Amino acid sequence: MKNIFTVLAITLMITFHTGSELVAQSIRPMLEYVTSIGGGQFVATYGYNNNFASPQNIPVGSDNKFMPFPEDRNQPTTFLPGRQYAVFHVPFTFGSTITWKLKNIKARASTKYLFLEMYDNGISQMPQVGGTIKYIIQYTNFDWQKYDNTELYDSIPEGTSVVSVTGGGTVDPSGKVIKWDLPDLHSGEFGQVEVVLTVTAAFPEYKNSAWLLGNYGNLKVFGYSQDINSGSGGGSVAHKKQDYIAVYEDIKNLGWNDWDYNDLVIGIKEDLEFQTGTGFVNKITINYEALARGSRYDHAFGHVIKVPGNSLASLIVRDSNGAVIPQYTFVNEPFQEYVPALIFLSTIEALPPYQGHDPYSPTANTDTRQIGVIKGYTAELVIQPQGNNLKVEDYFVNKHSNPVIVTRPGTGYEQLIGIASVMGTIGNTQTVSDTGSIGSPLYNYYLDLAFKLPYNWLWPLETSQNAIWNSYPNSVAYVQTSGITNPDWYNYPDTNKVWMRRNDLDGIINPLAIEQEDNSLKLAGYSPMYNFVNTAGSFFASPKLFDIDGNGKLETFIGSLDKKFYVYNSDGNVLNGFPITTNGEIKSSAAIHKDASNNVYIAFANDAGEIYLVDENGQNYTGFPKSTTYSIKSSPVFADLFGNNTKQLIVFAGDGNIYAYNTDGNPVAGFPKRIQNTVDQFGNIIIMPTPTVYDLNGDGNKEIIAGTVDSTVVFMRNNGNSFAQTLKLDGGIFSSPTITKIDGQIQIIIATSNGTIYRINSDGTINSSKKIAKEFISTPVVADIDENGSLEILAASLEGKVYSLNASTLQTNWERPIGQDIVGSLLMADISGNGQLDLIVPVKGGYIVGFNKNGYVIDTTTMYAMAPFDSWLISTPAIGDIDGNGKLDVVAASYDKTIKSFEMPNTNQNSQVLWGMFGGNPENTNISPTDIKTETVTEIPGNYSLRQNYPNPFNPVTNIEFTIPESADVKLDVYDQTGRLVATLMNQSQQAGTYKVSFNANNLSSGVYFYKLTAGSFSAVKKMVLIK
Repeated sequence: MKNIFTVLAITLMITFHTGSELVAQSIRPMLEYVTSIGGGQFVATYGYNNNFASPQNIPVGSDNKFMPFPEDRNQPTTFLPGRQYAVFHVPFTFGSTITWKLKNIKARASTKYLFLEMYDNGISQMPQVGGTIKYIIQYTNFDWQKYDNTELYDSIPEGTSVVSVTGGGTVDPSGKVIKWDLPDLHSGEFGQVEVVLTVTAAFPEYKNSAWLLGNYGNLKVFGYSQDINSGSGGGSVAHKKQDYIAVYEDIKNLGWNDWDYNDLVIGIKEDLEFQTGTGFVNKITINYEALARGSRYDHAFGHVIKVPGNSLASLIVRDSNGAVIPQYTFVNEPFQEYVPALIFLSTIEALPPYQGHDPYSPTANTDTRQIGVIKGYTAELVIQPQGNNLKVEDYFVNKHSNPVIVTRPGTGYEQLIGIASVMGTIGNTQTVSDTGSIGSPLYNYYLDLAFKLPYNWLWPLETSQNAIWNSYPNSVAYVQTSGITNPDWYNYPDTNKVWMRRNDLDGIINPLAIEQEDNSLKLAGYSPMYNFVNTAGSFFASPKLFDIDGNGKLETFIGSLDKKFYVYNSDGNVLNGFPITTNGEIKSSAAIHKDASNNVYIAFANDAGEIYLVDENGQNYTGFPKSTTYSIKSSPVFADLFGNNTKQLIVFAGDGNIYAYNTDGNPVAGFPKRIQNTVDQFGNIIIMPTPTVYDLNGDGNKEIIAGTVDSTVVFMRNNGNSFAQTLKLDGGIFSSPTITKIDGQIQIIIATSNGTIYRINSDGTINSSKKIAKEFISTPVVADIDENGSLEILAASLEGKVYSLNASTLQTNWERPIGQDIVGSLLMADISGNGQLDLIVPVKGGYIVGFNKNGYVIDTTTMYAMAPFDSWLISTPAIGDIDGNGKLDVVAASYDKTIKSFEMPNTNQNSQVLWGMFGGNPENTNISPTDIKTETVTEIPGNYSLRQNYPNPFNPVTNIEFTIPESADVKLDVYDQTGRLVATLMNQSQQAGTYKVSFNANNLSSGVYFYKLTAGSFSAVKKMVLIK
């Protein structure tokens, strides 16, 4: 068994105002410590110091509140005199900041990054009495700061004794706790200790807990984890659990989907007690809670449980107030394995409709007009199998548990309706078919709802505009279906997958109020932050940056789930001619191209299968939009297929075809071309890979390289014919291929949903591969991020880890767990302003995290500058200086209908952007820059590079060379040491190629100067010395 946990340090900020009331008497909020509870979840423990002589009352409100919302986080309202320690606890997530404000005093908690993991060689069951077990505890400081006087504690499970300890650990007199006094833990430092135990007595389970304590100034940092192994004796018992939500659709049983609300939602917790030696089940305990009902039809809810032989069952049903309902309750009655046990005889009774409901729609917890949350019935079913007839593994693997809707119970015409396949796009929890496409994502999730929620939490709708995930944004990593009748998500639910955090909707309000526009300038940490004008829909697509009007400021381009395409200027306002209203949700990113005549082409596609090509005024080009059969989630690409300085538009559509068009609207000969068997007929494929276009063989014509959800990689010439044999990989491909050059050879880097990174040669053969994760990996980026003269492949996995691999050997340089899912792609830019590249990671829970070249979290000032969103961050942010003020901005869009820009406070006009947006550049070519020190002038086109000037030092003339792989707007500027622009050597559109520019500094004085190249989204800076 392996347990991992992250320890967070908290920066405590106490702000004093100079009012006299604070000088004499005050109540100060105090942050005591923070504890990690695993899975990216943490708990901040607060106390206070009241120097009044008597108790003080401060109700929750402007003088006693938490920021951000919700204001009420169970903080006290009555404050006793004196210093009160560890009064209450507040949960929060990785990357977030919470502040408790009492009067004018604030205590802010913000996260840092310390890491600890425990191994016991995968053991889940302890050895027999007399046997030994060894485990290792490893610790690493991934933060940028030092932790002082670090201490490590390990509690010994009951029924064991210590045999040996490494690392200088000492066992206390009780024999139950080991303590290590560790040295100060500097950034990047790590270590490990080893413990060997012997089993001295038999117990049902053995619980081992470890704590890590560090100090940062006056702040104490705690981390906690536990490892539980079951006993080995035949008489011992253990428990196996699964928690999930059963979602039902088509209660009318008409065989179709109405795409409105979930008809019924039931929370279920199953707990099996079994004998550890034999695996036979002793008792089954199942708890139920009625959560939501979107149907006006009233049926029963039951549970078919296959328990061979004779069994006894007891059922307790409680109403919304927790009172037992006698007529529904029974004790020790015979249980029939194939007959559904009726849990709730009436779904309407179990979930009464909200007050003032539509007479024809008596729903509960699904309608936006409902205020608050309706508490549903709960129940507990206990089954005691008689005899050794059921093994625990059979129950969970062989579908012995089947919760169902029972229509017309007691009539003799009952029908059973099973759980809907929770399959498809975000917001769709309807069943599309019982089989599904192989590799399509299916969701399995569980949360406690009405019983634990405060009254002012609102239940959302199920459609994509108001999906359940809007209020519960971070569900779980998806699992794969094998395409069989009983999907894997149902047969093998992961009991560790739970909802990560909740989004409070600011009290009892009309949920539609969140659609109001807000264009005010706000502050996030120390950074100016623009809230762009809110749309009516959530953002799934990634923003793109491009200067379409030549004013030195970048516009932001993005489509929304409200079926509109937006272009924002740098202050967050929508440009004239936009938004463009389409017939489908827009989930893919745009592509932007400006030709040599300064004509601007903006391409995007939508779920209605439409391909748009518009100009800077939002006007359609001739022949557009184009129509295809199914949803398009792959992003368009602009590329010069024929090497004639004219670009074509390439789109991978949901019907499995690659489409290619000239900008005059005419299709390219040989297209469309079918490359994928799976089609997105119902819109249930969440994302699709974007093709890459590159001249693989150097003949001047470009090839199209595309991954498919069929687990294949297709190589296509510019006439639609095959360039190389189609490759079959180990899993579906949802991220885009990246083109780069490794060890002098053109390479295609691609990742699969099975967690494998592949290096593919330019002839279409596999060079090497490595499995680094369990599931989906984002689009890889290749660069020499640590500036050691060799390339790294950087990628992130859905399970919440960031990886750095040696590009030549695929050996892991480092691996960093974040604790939350990662769906978007990584970016690379110097956002910390220290002259070195950083890695920018969008986390699905709503946070943006920055790592330096060694995988450590970047400085606090930069981290504070990127305020978290209130919902999913699914897409990839974009980085650039959008307002032309010399500082980089991070632009990100969220599922909560918000797009924001964050200014990076430590950056300047010399800060480099290497990979600044989805696709690497506005045209989505996915060509990874690899400008490393060993490269020469003969490097292949396809890599951006800015070379060192020569001669250097110089007097007064020097030469500057650079390479661009695609046509782009190129600007080459020279600055002095103060940042003053002293010369512009180039400012025009250039075709792909290598350029040499001469710079005459005859009118400048001796000193150090910087030259900066900007080409599309690529930016690089180098230093030169003038000596006269």
